[in-house]
Amino acid sequence: LLNLSAEDRAMIQTWAPLYFNVEAGDMEEVLRGIVKGLLQAKVLQLLTTASTSKVPGDFRTSFGDFLENLRFELDCWGLKVRKDLELSFAQVRELLHIQVSAILDKPAQSIDEKQAALHKATDTLELDAKEAADELASMLRARAAGSLVNAIGDLLQGREQQALVGVEELVKLAEFAATCEGMSLRQDWQVSVSMRKKLLAHYIDAKSPEANTIARLEDLMGVVV
Repeated sequence: LLNLSAEDRAMIQTWAPLYFNVEAGDMEEVLRGIVKGLLQAKVLQLLTTASTSKVPGDFRTSFGDFLENLRFELDCWGLKVRKDLELSFAQVRELLHIQVSAILDKPAQSIDEKQAALHKATDTLELDAKEAADELASMLRARAAGSLVNAIGDLLQGREQQALVGVEELVKLAEFAATCEGMSLRQDWQVSVSMRKKLLAHYIDAKSPEANTIARLEDLMGVVV
């Protein structure tokens, strides 16, 4: 019953009541119940995959397609993701986090395209503006903190190229956050100012970034070099 064309779906909805000799409205509810169970199983399978330590390499980048297909099926059968699929807020939150990661990890997309994908995802997951903004800010701050700590760890251990990769991740996060109204990723980094300065100076020396990128990183990291 999933991935059907409009014509095939209409044929089943017309044929099934006649075949089983039931009212069309009753058969519609039966079909919706079957689809609901199938979609619930797919979502739970995806969440289980996301929680394992070994996630397929293309998992995050393909998740956007999964969410698009989910939205299509929900619309076709008149279902809602939170009400009809009986997902907890924690599960919806995890779906959003996976989608945000998928969006951020698509280098070919422009910032505007990333924002459009994010708005579509929050709409599909039935998150209101405040819920979406709070969850997004929480996730981006956590990801930024992890990137900064890892980059400094790499720098201390002489893995200078890996440290640069970590700062590039901070640049990407800062650029995205700058397009989100009222969002700041600054926080108590639990890392000394001197180490943050050293990391940023290393990045500037190695990459010679534009002035606006330096300013954005200085604001994010809470240092001036």
